[in-house]
Amino acid sequence: MGQLDQAAVDTKKGLELSPDAWPGPALLGQIYVMQDAPDALREIELVRSDMMRAFLYPIAYHALGREKESDAA
Repeated sequence: MGQLDQAAVDTKKGLELSPDAWPGPALLGQIYVMQDAPDALREIELVRSDMMRAFLYPIAYHALGREKESDAA
C-alpha cells in the first residue's frame, strides 16, 4: 500500500522485541526487494528456512538486476 518505509521500521522493531520470530528476516527481505534495496540479500541470509531462502533469492537477484544469479538460484 505504498508504506514500505514504515513496514521496514515496524518489522525491525518486531525483530528487536522478538529476535527469534521466524517471519522477521523473510518479511524484511521482501520489503527490501520491493524497495530495490541491496540490503535484501543480507537479510535473506538470516532466514532460517531453506525453502523460504530458495524462494526469496531469485526474486531478490532479479530485482537487483543480477539475472545470472537469479536464474541460477
